[in-house]
Amino acid sequence: MHIHVLHHVHLPIKHGIVQYLDNCSHTVSHTYLCEDHKLPDSSTIDLLIIMGGIMSANNEDKHPWLIAEKTFIKSVIDAGKAVFGICLGSQLIACALGAKVTKNPDAEFGWHSITPSDAVKETFLADVFDKEMTFFHSHGETFDIPTGATRLASSKACKNQGFIYDNRVVAIQFHPEITPELAKLFTDHLDSTWTNSPFCKVSVDTSIEQQLFRQSALVIEQILGKIELNALR
Repeated sequence: MHIHVLHHVHLPIKHGIVQYLDNCSHTVSHTYLCEDHKLPDSSTIDLLIIMGGIMSANNEDKHPWLIAEKTFIKSVIDAGKAVFGICLGSQLIACALGAKVTKNPDAEFGWHSITPSDAVKETFLADVFDKEMTFFHSHGETFDIPTGATRLASSKACKNQGFIYDNRVVAIQFHPEITPELAKLFTDHLDSTWTNSPFCKVSVDTSIEQQLFRQSALVIEQILGKIELNALR
């Protein structure tokens, strides 16, 4: 299996997805769009992973390579391949599927719970998202659910926390790849305009947070494992 990862920023730490891929037996390649806008041949990819970033999915004037990236994502989806996107990555998937990305009513930052939709019970991630869970969030925008997709979950701050399309494309706003190092990085670079949001949480009980990091690590492994199995069928 060939897994390709699209990055929008260079991170000085290894988050949960990078750690997972470091330990897998598949071929893994990377494109850092913040430096290199050349995209791979989509026919060689079995699973495309699209990471987050600091830019808006709508900011094509400042980052014109977003246009080509959205077209590339659509071509991978149209080819029947598996796709997984987090935060900005999820919003780019939504754009590729014809949905709008807009400003969320309030920024959502820190640890907040999500509630799975009833419809997710009919998807291949039913046993992963079978109860309310708490994840780390860091986003000021959201997406509409694309036509034909299933809403994955909601939170108090954000109605559309994720969606599943054709049981092989998964897009989520929250961050199950979170690690203590990544949470610190997010907090150190917190947008000052977000601190007025009622859904901006910059601290949590340390013992509880350690449990949440462990839960997140388990969930990212479950999501990627199930997507891989689907891609191999």
